Amino acid sequence: MDVKVSIIVPVYNVEKYLPRCVASLRAQTLADIEIILVDDGSPDGCPQMCDHFAAEDARIRVVHKANGGVSDARNAGIAAARGKYLAFVDSDDFAEPEMFGTMLETAVSHDCDVVMCDCMKDFPDKSTLFSQNIAEGLYDRAKLETEYLPKLIMQSDLTYPPAISNCLMLIRSELIRENNLRYPVGIRISEDLFFGACVMYRAQKFYYLKNRAFYHYFVANTGSATKKSDTALWDNYERLLDRLHEEFGNRTDFDFSEQLGHTALFFALNTIGQTAGYAIPLKDKSKIAGRVAKSSRVKAAMKTIGSLTVPAKLKCETMLLGSPLTARVLMKYLTDRK
Repeated sequence: MDVKVSIIVPVYNVEKYLPRCVASLRAQTLADIEIILVDDGSPDGCPQMCDHFAAEDARIRVVHKANGGVSDARNAGIAAARGKYLAFVDSDDFAEPEMFGTMLETAVSHDCDVVMCDCMKDFPDKSTLFSQNIAEGLYDRAKLETEYLPKLIMQSDLTYPPAISNCLMLIRSELIRENNLRYPVGIRISEDLFFGACVMYRAQKFYYLKNRAFYHYFVANTGSATKKSDTALWDNYERLLDRLHEEFGNRTDFDFSEQLGHTALFFALNTIGQTAGYAIPLKDKSKIAGRVAKSSRVKAAMKTIGSLTVPAKLKCETMLLGSPLTARVLMKYLTDRK
């Protein structure tokens, strides 16, 4: 079979959702696909479920591997993929039947490296359309440089860029392989940000299917107040910032310094905001806040506050990152507000 699209699905502890996900992919109107289920050392019944699905459908291939996280699992899927285009689907999500047929048709007709659609965010009690704040339609390289690269890594209102949604993208395999693009192993939060930015930086043509919500993103209720700790959160963000600076910090064709600064501020605020909701002593929260404020990345990023386009209240909170003392004040304020 001439595989047109390889759909990579990392699988870990998703017995409840995996059948729905796989069923939605098997029901695609585009027949020339392969579904690569990457069993990331799942401790439940998922490995057996994957093998069962593969026995039922020749388009399904299974990769069994030791647990390494979603980045490592996606990389294993990339290595195994044979399709002309690649796509990623999370195993607790699902796709509308026409998703990959429509996106492939768009990619071929416009000779695009990347096509992106929208999604529905499915909460337990409602579903809402999630759309990007960019114009629909075709972007050639010139338009990408003027309209997309200025928000490639982080937007000035401290929101993620469109390409954070890797599961909404159809990507030409050649672009990934020629540039040896892989997910950053060891980074378990916002790994999509790095990969999406690397892809879009190199794309020559891109098409955005605005308001075409082919993908369903499952949003579970997560009570952060019941969480005891996550001291690894800032460690993860620091590693990701290092990788982003390695990749984009010294580019001569475009200055990403302001976006990198905004990214550091976003990660700092997110760390303090999430930690404020944890069920740990305030003194432990304060230590984390102080550590964030002492970061050389955050200190350098304070110079970019003036270019933020955020509400005054958020800008004031961002300014409190300027010293360990004021960062601890922000932590206490957010803790009391929870």
